[in-house]
Amino acid sequence: MNRRELVKSIGLLSSLSCFPAGIKSAIASDHQPQRRFSPDTISWYAKRTIKNYQDSFNQLSNDQVNIIFERGKVLSDSLKLKQTLTQGGVLTFPHVHIGDCIHLTSAVVNACFASGSDKILVISLMHALNKELMNAYLRVASGLDPKKESLRGIYGPGLAYNNITNTWQSDHVLYLFRKLVSIEAKRRNIKAPKIIERFVFLSGPDPFSLRGFKELEAMSKDAVIVSSADHAHHGLGYQTPFNNTYPIDSIGLLKVQEMIQEGLSFLDAQDYKSYQQHCFNITHSDWESAGVVINAIRGPMQSSLHCMGGSDYSDFFNFPKPSWVASVLLKQDKG
Repeated sequence: MNRRELVKSIGLLSSLSCFPAGIKSAIASDHQPQRRFSPDTISWYAKRTIKNYQDSFNQLSNDQVNIIFERGKVLSDSLKLKQTLTQGGVLTFPHVHIGDCIHLTSAVVNACFASGSDKILVISLMHALNKELMNAYLRVASGLDPKKESLRGIYGPGLAYNNITNTWQSDHVLYLFRKLVSIEAKRRNIKAPKIIERFVFLSGPDPFSLRGFKELEAMSKDAVIVSSADHAHHGLGYQTPFNNTYPIDSIGLLKVQEMIQEGLSFLDAQDYKSYQQHCFNITHSDWESAGVVINAIRGPMQSSLHCMGGSDYSDFFNFPKPSWVASVLLKQDKG
């Protein structure tokens, strides 16, 4: 991605759209779980994605970074993101192509600093980045009991059982957030808030039994919580049925946003099983575990989606068109 494309994408900040929910899609019990990558190719995906993130970020000039932060503040103020955090709610930013999500991540970073909190708890998904994790994910997505999976748990820096798997260390999901927090602290000439990172894998509908849940809940008491998620993977490359695929246009964005909002309605109601089925079978959201854990800690909350866009992955992964990922900011506010 060149600088012109990045600047063009930053211009999307002027669109602060939030479409209403509406569509009701049936959860088909016989629908096969998503299989975007096989267990044999998933490590290739991880390396390619993190390199793309590093290369794209390194193309940004200092002036462009400053513009991103300035417009991130405008977006944060417009959506009252600081209030969401200070009142116990949660903000979630995407991790698609940098040019399609950096404005949303910047807005969340601005809200974190504006909140005045000295601790940011990031409760993230954990991508299945090796054979063992991918096979475990596919078993659970097909309906098997997550409690039988030895890799199920919460991971992150400093935890005693990190030797079980350390793939979270090479995951791209928080790369951009870390970069922007560090830069914003320097811009403000202040000490950066403490960032505590936790990565959730296979929570299942009973997050309370998850290894590390009690410690995470205690940790959240004096922190603001943010997360990262791609709430829909859509199109032929993501096994969306042909007749249900949409391109990245006004109609496609609206339809997919309605699907995402439908799934989040289950989460708002704390119906974790239905939410996870919706993630596996309808939107192919990667937040099926982290979203459940966050809402078990801070819920019930009311979800709203903002600045819906799409990030095209057809060329990047040599997928058939259309194949794209939703780039959208999620606010979850306390009632």
